[in-house]
Parts: sequence; structure tokens; C-alpha cells
Amino acid sequence: MQPNTPVGIEQAARSYGVAPGGKAMMQAESRGAQRAIASGVYIVWRSCKTGADCARVGDTARCICGHSLAAHAAINRKNPQAPACTSCGCRRFEFVPSRPEECGMWWLPRRKGFNVHSWRAPCRCGHGHDAHDPITRRCRTCGCNGFTSNYACIGCEGSQEEHETVFELAEERAAAGRPVGAAFAPLHGMSTELRCEAGIGDALPSSSSSSAPSLEDQVAAGAMTAAQYHELLKAENASGSLGGAHAPPPPRVRRPNAPPSMRAIPVDFGDGRAATILTNMGPPDPGDGRRDWTREWEPASRSAAPRGGRGRGTIK
Repeated sequence: MQPNTPVGIEQAARSYGVAPGGKAMMQAESRGAQRAIASGVYIVWRSCKTGADCARVGDTARCICGHSLAAHAAINRKNPQAPACTSCGCRRFEFVPSRPEECGMWWLPRRKGFNVHSWRAPCRCGHGHDAHDPITRRCRTCGCNGFTSNYACIGCEGSQEEHETVFELAEERAAAGRPVGAAFAPLHGMSTELRCEAGIGDALPSSSSSSAPSLEDQVAAGAMTAAQYHELLKAENASGSLGGAHAPPPPRVRRPNAPPSMRAIPVDFGDGRAATILTNMGPPDPGDGRRDWTREWEPASRSAAPRGGRGRGTIK
């Protein structure tokens, strides 16, 4: 079964749940869909290579200048164009990822002390996009000639430079065969169970919704410290559900004879250091009773690391 098909996504969510970062991404895209449906102006981050819409853009989406879409000028609904920023010299809004999960860097929010709100999509020079001049794109910190993304879109594997931020009317999308209205919402066509677990429910959320805010929203509002956030993530790993005002997700069903899903993920830190992360999720290997993939990850000893500077974790 292919994991990117609707059935595969549903099965993966039932087995492992929806990660907090994934929920935050879905909720942000749901707000972008709500904005589009209400205004008639659809804003998307589109791949120039495939023509696919990789992200729905809402008011909280970040521009390469470092400011949100809400900090840019009002959009003409009759002839929508990328607006200039009202907070700096940026001449037009250009979407950049605002969470590391959007770039496949899913492990960063799990690191102790990591602040997802101060993270910025990086340039190859090592500095964030907001350290670059929004017009010349030269880095104000090191003087690199121009912003060159050091990440790839999780949807199409393309770079920042291989995308464009598109402002279009519902009529234009419909004529091009692209989804509009309710069909534009994230996880459209998926089950109510999955949509609720992702925090977007059956209907598009509104800013006045009385539902409990996400953990990330609570941190942003100052209602929760970063340390408390990471403690809740640890609790989620231990129990499979989030505490507090969040309702527990549906029971996770594991097939008794399912093979383990082991992956070795190479990570290049860009400064000469590299590592290999070994991840395992699932029931014990039916062919080898000694391998229990449900146990916690344990780092290998320093002497066990292979030559070449690449460390590897083990699961016992």
C-alpha cells in the first residue's frame, strides 16, 4: 500500500497518530483555506517543476522578508497581486516555510531547548532568510551574494527557488481544474476521525472558534513555556496522547503481523558533521522475537560508531 494515498495516510494516522508539528501545519493551511474561501483570492506556494500546490497560504504565513502576510498591504480582490510589506522595504510577498517540518527537518522540534518560533528557513550561508535584504537578497551578516535555500519542500522535494507564490481568483483555479471551496481544504475527502485528530475538524476553523488552542499556539501566546511544551511532547511519546485541554486521539490499531518500519536516515549538518538516525516504529519483528521496535531509542556507545564520523543510534 502506498503511504501517500488516502488509504495509506489513514492507516498511518491510525497506527502512529498525527505528530504535533503535522497538526500545526494542517491548522495553518486550514486557516489559509478559510481565508481563500471567504475572500475569493487563493494564495498558494506552487512548484514551478510540477505545477502542484505545495502549501496553502494564510495571514500568518511568513514572507522571505521575515514578516507575515498580515503585515503586507491589502490585496486587491479584483486583480490580486503579491503585496508589498508595510513593515520593511520588501516589494512583494514571497512565501517561505515557517516550520522545520515543512522542510523535512522533523527532528528539530524534538531537540531539547529548540524554539520553533525562532527557527528560520536557512540559506546555504548558514543564516536565516530574514538575515538577507528582501530586495538584493544579500546577507546582512556574512555578505553572501544572495539567498540560496538550504532546504527542500516536503511536498515536491524542490528548492525555494523552484517555487512561486501565486495569487489567483477562484474562477482562475476552477478554469485550470484546481480545487476551490471546500475541496481546497487540507485533508479534503479524508475521514472525520483523521481531520479531528489533525485539529481541523469537519469544517474550516475560524479565528473565533472556542476549541482548545494547539500547543504551539499556547507557546506563542505565552500561556506555556518551551520547557512545558517539550514535557508534553515527552508525555505524548509515553502515552500516545496529549494531555490538558486536548482530547485523546482514537485508539491506535496495530496489525499483529505487521513488519517493523525501520529507516536509516542520513543527516548532513552542513559544517562537516554528519550522522545517521536509525528509527523504528511498530510491533516486534515476527521473524525475530529479539527485536522489539516499540522500545525507546537508545544512543550507541561512542566506541560503536563507525569510522568516518558518522554515529548511529541503536534500538534494543
